[in-house]
Amino acid sequence: MFKRSVVSITILVFSLFCESAVSQNQDPYQVLDAVKDKYKTVNDYSVQAAIKVDVSFLTVPEIKAKVFFKHPDKIHLDTKGFAMLPKQGFNFSQELLLKDNYNAIYVKEEVIEEVKTAVIKIIPDEDSSGVILSTLWIDLKESVIIKVETTTKDKGTFEIKFNYSSKKYPLPSTVEFLFNGGRDETAESADNERETNPRRIGRGLMKGNVTVNYSDYVINKGIDDSIFESE
Repeated sequence: MFKRSVVSITILVFSLFCESAVSQNQDPYQVLDAVKDKYKTVNDYSVQAAIKVDVSFLTVPEIKAKVFFKHPDKIHLDTKGFAMLPKQGFNFSQELLLKDNYNAIYVKEEVIEEVKTAVIKIIPDEDSSGVILSTLWIDLKESVIIKVETTTKDKGTFEIKFNYSSKKYPLPSTVEFLFNGGRDETAESADNERETNPRRIGRGLMKGNVTVNYSDYVINKGIDDSIFESE
């Protein structure tokens, strides 16, 4: 098993470097640094969110929430019933994706809906995150991420798409999360426990999609730390 894993990782890394040979003169770290610099313009924000959940085993009406964020990673969700949803998905700070050590490969440039993007693959240096590989599509003009595809060790794959009404700040108007695969922790539980314990349902949400529409951003007006004390 160990030998197969080593061989698989070696083949993956080799194929990524071969794939990026045509873009060898491009510096992925320069593009990623520009994304980080863009995020430094946002110290805090609050925003209204409308969440739609589409999962095969779960029916959820549209949820209204207020989201509070403070640099670098404080987040508070003000709504009832939110335990049913995977909270990590709503902390969409792209800066956090780039905070750890990683190796970056500039694969190519690709046009998505008339936006010229850089396609960059990121391989984490450390094993702690559980992420094997992330692919980012970055708007080269505005230095914002418009799509992320991530493969994890035991939670399958997920994709996040970002749409922006304005790119002055790297804060999206719509985010779509698509989850696929991974072990469903509720599979080993009795059906009646699934029905009576929504927190377990939330942890088992490994396949489906969640769309979040954001409105009424309040940016860089200051948020008291007490908002996040219960988190």
